Amino acid sequence: LTYRALANRDQTEYRTAKVERGMIISSISASGQIASNNIPVTTQATGVVKKIYVKEGDIVKAGDKLLTIELDKNGQVAKAKAWASYLSAKSALESAKQSNLVAKRDIKSAEIDLLNAQQSKLSLQRELTLAKSALVAAQDAWDAVKDRPITDAERKQKELALQAAQHAYDLAQMKYDNADASISLDVEQTKLMLKKELESAKAAREAAQDAYYRALESTSTTEAERRQKELSLQAAQYALELAQMKYDNADKDTTATAQQTKLSLQRELELAKAALIAAQDAWDAVKNKPASDADRKQKELSLQAAQNALDLAQSKYDSADASIEKANLSISIAKQGAKSDNSAVEKAKADVDAAWLAYQATLPTVIAPVSGRVADLNLVVGMVISGASSSGGGSSGGSSAQGGNGSSSLSGGSESGSGGQKVATIISDNRPIAKFNVSEVDIIKVRTGQKATITLDALPGKTYTGKVVGIDRTGTVSSGVTTYLVTIQFDSDSDEVQPNMAANASIITETKDNVLLIPSNVSRSVGNQTTVTVLKNGQPQQVPVTLGLYSDSQAEVVSGLSEGDEVVIETLSSSSQQSASSSSPFSGGGFGGMRPGGGMFPGGGVGGGTRSSDRH
Repeated sequence: LTYRALANRDQTEYRTAKVERGMIISSISASGQIASNNIPVTTQATGVVKKIYVKEGDIVKAGDKLLTIELDKNGQVAKAKAWASYLSAKSALESAKQSNLVAKRDIKSAEIDLLNAQQSKLSLQRELTLAKSALVAAQDAWDAVKDRPITDAERKQKELALQAAQHAYDLAQMKYDNADASISLDVEQTKLMLKKELESAKAAREAAQDAYYRALESTSTTEAERRQKELSLQAAQYALELAQMKYDNADKDTTATAQQTKLSLQRELELAKAALIAAQDAWDAVKNKPASDADRKQKELSLQAAQNALDLAQSKYDSADASIEKANLSISIAKQGAKSDNSAVEKAKADVDAAWLAYQATLPTVIAPVSGRVADLNLVVGMVISGASSSGGGSSGGSSAQGGNGSSSLSGGSESGSGGQKVATIISDNRPIAKFNVSEVDIIKVRTGQKATITLDALPGKTYTGKVVGIDRTGTVSSGVTTYLVTIQFDSDSDEVQPNMAANASIITETKDNVLLIPSNVSRSVGNQTTVTVLKNGQPQQVPVTLGLYSDSQAEVVSGLSEGDEVVIETLSSSSQQSASSSSPFSGGGFGGMRPGGGMFPGGGVGGGTRSSDRH
């Protein structure tokens, strides 16, 4: 800013700045330190260093040899124990896998049981339909003969019915006789039995079909009799299809137990006996003489047998849903067990990995855990590496004379322990990372991906760029102050940046271009209203304004001022005029001032000048 020397003591001078358009950058300042990119190289082996394959500063890849140790007795014991632990972990893993296989087989078995229960329900539904058809046929036969004499065609029908009943009885007897042996029957024996059942069903179907055709050809057959023959043929066809399905599914049929099967077959046998007795009575009554009462009795018994068969089929069908529900429950239990076994397998795998890593740590050859540059390699051939803790209070990793052989010892201290003895460091080739503490007021403005500038106390005059890569929004509280950890990664690598160096960051939260700007320290707030002092016609006036973004030296004007307006930075008293000269602390362009919480930005700004007005 440039000022004029005014001789009139009644005049007051003002330092001013013009409202101009430009870019404003809003930022947040935070302090922190450089995080470590160094990976320690440790070993559980103890003994004497025999060979070193690298030197300080060498670039290595993961798995490269670093050094070899000749194991002492303790090192050999530790290696043997680690190997035993690894083998034990592998054995536990195999056991967990076997348990998992058993659980999977249980699931498969339960799924097969469910499928069989569903198929059984379908079969029982068809048996129920068959029993209903037989009942209808028996009812029709009874209704047809209860009030009239029997004919020759009916006599023939009784003969065929007797043959069919005999076939059914023989089949039921065979099933029942084999019930006890079914406990130990293998798949092939079961298929053989079902094959016989299938052949019997085919013979019964052929007999029923022959009876139906005879009824159709006979002129003396009534409509009710033809209907009965048709239903008998349908029932035989259903029985044949059921036998065929059982035979086809013989390899998978593992549902019903032998005791349940025996009980079911016993009921079928009793039913078949009743049907055979009824058919025999009917045949005996009509084969040599006109039938009347005997025929009616046969029809009545056939009706009763059909009703019993229907009741049995209904009972079986009603219990099918319970079998399905039980199979579903078995599947759920098996799956839960398999899930638990899966967790056991995963844990066993993790144990194997941990045991293997522990074993590798005891090996005499030390390798690089990651790729990078070798550092902190303070070893020489002949040095003794010991796992014992240091008894002194000095720094870890110190060396001491070992007798008269001139060798030195590297022992415990703070860098040994459960992780092993540190023998070197690998500095990764990743770009540096710094962690900064951000206040609770500013954290809501921080987003991943925002750009930042970073300065280090140890490297004055150097500024690095980076971006926000992580935000810990949990926060920590210390002495009543809450801060949040923000991670910033550098845009480029630098050998000068070392772990734990103090760092300062300016995180850019928002940028606006082509907006009206004024110095950030010229506004005044009274209540909810913000004002600035503007010179109009040489006189200062308070003008209400609305401000937007702030930087450390500028503020955005949203409304209230126009480009070219002059805002008052400072009012000069008359006595201070004599000290004003052609330059001032504000000369050289721009306007100064710091806004609390602001960051660092390039200089330059709004030009200023000196205005005077007469005092009235």
